[in-house]
Amino acid sequence: MRSLLVILLTSGALSAQEPMDPGQHVPAWVERATSAITVHGRVFADIQRANPNEGDLRQLRLRIVGDLSRTWRFRTQFELTDIDAPFLEFILEGEVAEDLFARAGQFREPFGLEANTGLGALPFLERSAPTDAFSPGRNRGAALRWMGDVNVSAGGFQGADGAFGPSSSDHSLAARVWAAWRPSLRERIHLGLSVSSRDAGTGALRFRARPGSKLLPHGIDTGDLPGAEATTYAAEAAWQTGPRTLQAEWLGAEIELAGGPRASLSGVVVSGAWFLTGETRSYSERRGAWTNVVPKGAGPALELVARASFTDLTDGPLSGGEQTDVDVGVNIHLSRYSRVMIHLVHSDAQGLPDFDGLLLRFHAGF
Repeated sequence: MRSLLVILLTSGALSAQEPMDPGQHVPAWVERATSAITVHGRVFADIQRANPNEGDLRQLRLRIVGDLSRTWRFRTQFELTDIDAPFLEFILEGEVAEDLFARAGQFREPFGLEANTGLGALPFLERSAPTDAFSPGRNRGAALRWMGDVNVSAGGFQGADGAFGPSSSDHSLAARVWAAWRPSLRERIHLGLSVSSRDAGTGALRFRARPGSKLLPHGIDTGDLPGAEATTYAAEAAWQTGPRTLQAEWLGAEIELAGGPRASLSGVVVSGAWFLTGETRSYSERRGAWTNVVPKGAGPALELVARASFTDLTDGPLSGGEQTDVDVGVNIHLSRYSRVMIHLVHSDAQGLPDFDGLLLRFHAGF
């Protein structure tokens, strides 16, 4: 057993304007001034073993949001720690017909509940290992989203951020269907399905996952799979009643390797959250995902969270390994954009020593 103390020092946000919900017939930004522009920023600074000389700047981002007209807007985001490839995201989006929205640029493919929940709203420091392994991340493309009782988002993409390896020639089709309803004023039920089909082209696909911290190496890894084709999928469910939320996702991939061999990989993650101070986690109908928590009183909101996951990257000719992760923690929400996170993480990856770590983050926004 080995232990690691990870201190994630700061994260900030410049400006904090949230769009209205475009699930309505009226466009999300129709009531906003057409010249409105907001700027956001965030930084995560990581230190290992409480030694400043072993630190790492986890994330330093700048985001600009603006309106081009009463129905069209843009959003762009840069990762300032990556000098070679600072461009992270650019989205042009608008309403093209009643309840039908279009977007183009470089953005997250419509896939999964946890993958579409921003890190600022996620109850955990990082997304789970199954999401890390099977989520396609941000890619170049275009998508349509239809909002109704059942919401559908689908589009075509070409690889950009290397979620499945270094190849930039792979192309994919992705779709997500989700619905949410409220049996009572205190309850919400969310269900969804996602699928993404991709071809590595002249490059390679790769499936791997970390044990809950970007400071740690990948615990399981298939290695490069040249010329592979893969269909990834996710089934998601969440139940919320007042201050308590339960969530589960089953993710996986059906892979056809060059030459014909096939492999099936999978993972499952279950998590729960409970606000001791009575808050209810905010939810975006437009995104089908959770958003930032707003403390309801003058004091902070206190949240207990727990998550367990299992990821299997071994099947047939592939021996990427198996990994089990457990994360329990306390989140202290000082405001909508500021919180302190204290988490204990245990990870058991096949062929590697167990990892047990205390992880802390101070997340400050303004």
